[in-house]
Amino acid sequence: MAPVLPEWWQSFPGPYLYYSGRRHMPAALRAFIDFIRREGAV
Repeated sequence: MAPVLPEWWQSFPGPYLYYSGRRHMPAALRAFIDFIRREGAV
């Protein structure tokens, strides 16, 4: 794979995850958020 038009790339500071709140968060979502934080992505 080769980069295509790198001078047109937009900067992206990182992924964002939006969720409604922490009160009734599903266990799977909580596990995913914990995993992302442990990996240093957030």
